Amino acid sequence: MQPYLDNGGDIMSAYNEKRYFLKNANLLEEIHNSKITYCCYTNKEYTKYDVICDGYDLVTPNIIHDFFEKNPDRDYIIIRVMTDEHVLPYCKSKNGKVNLQDLKLSPFKHYYLSKKDFMKVFNSCGGDLETVDSKLDKIKKLKEQIKENKKLIRFNKLNKELQEPYKKFNQQCEEEIYKLVDDIKNVSVTFSTKIRTKMKEVLRSHWQGDTIETGHFSVEHGKLSDGLVHMLMMLVDQYARSGNWSGYTYLEDMISSALVHLCDVALKFEESKSSNPFAYLTQVASMKFTATLNSEKVQRMIKSQLLQDLGYDPTFNDQVNEEFKYKQEDWERESAALEDE
Repeated sequence: MQPYLDNGGDIMSAYNEKRYFLKNANLLEEIHNSKITYCCYTNKEYTKYDVICDGYDLVTPNIIHDFFEKNPDRDYIIIRVMTDEHVLPYCKSKNGKVNLQDLKLSPFKHYYLSKKDFMKVFNSCGGDLETVDSKLDKIKKLKEQIKENKKLIRFNKLNKELQEPYKKFNQQCEEEIYKLVDDIKNVSVTFSTKIRTKMKEVLRSHWQGDTIETGHFSVEHGKLSDGLVHMLMMLVDQYARSGNWSGYTYLEDMISSALVHLCDVALKFEESKSSNPFAYLTQVASMKFTATLNSEKVQRMIKSQLLQDLGYDPTFNDQVNEEFKYKQEDWERESAALEDE
């Protein structure tokens, strides 16, 4: 089948248009570049981390040992630790409670660890990797099972009774994961405590200054990178073109509202919990589109009711909704009568 040609003999512009598809790798890179603008570091080389740990207790020997095995030429490793110890004193509200919601991104630190220091600590702790590896394998299998169960829950979204067993099983899996994580912390507590004395802090988030020692807490000096802003605009624009949003007169309001919200929460994506920022950002945009739609429906209902109170006829949509309501009530009565017979 030959493409349609216009009078000039050129292929239609729709065929010539080059589409750029957003990729998780590009999104992760731009999110990382944006987060670094909120950080104070000793060397630009240390802004890129090699492994990420959700707390000091999860700096296990397995993670570091696997990295050095895969990268035998490297004599050091950069570890990102998700910790808020350096921002807590500055994030207290008037009632004394910690409020981290105002931060644009989750706080973290980067640590430098040489291969030589790691081997010393690793050998002094016995070098046991099998116990932690077995527990990590169990956690991986449980997470995969949770994903499968969520698919089945979505498949049975119209029947809550069929969803209930999968929801209960997911809850049990999550409880088991928490127990396994605690076991890993207990097993690696000796190593984590010793290795922390060998790690050197080289980067701190929400910090501004020439050095980490002379710097100060700040949340205003960072910004989103131009590449990330362009990707967010592209994501919202492509999402707005989907068929379920076509035809709305306030589509521009949906786009602008979603874009503003994405710029506010894009950096709250945590690489320690997921490697799929596209799904996270798309879900945020979807929720904002729906919120704008619901808000417009409420405003439309208020306007329609005010016009009816002034003596005007109901709108076409109100008439259709009212007719549908009556027909549904008739159908329910007929169904109840048939069941009684």
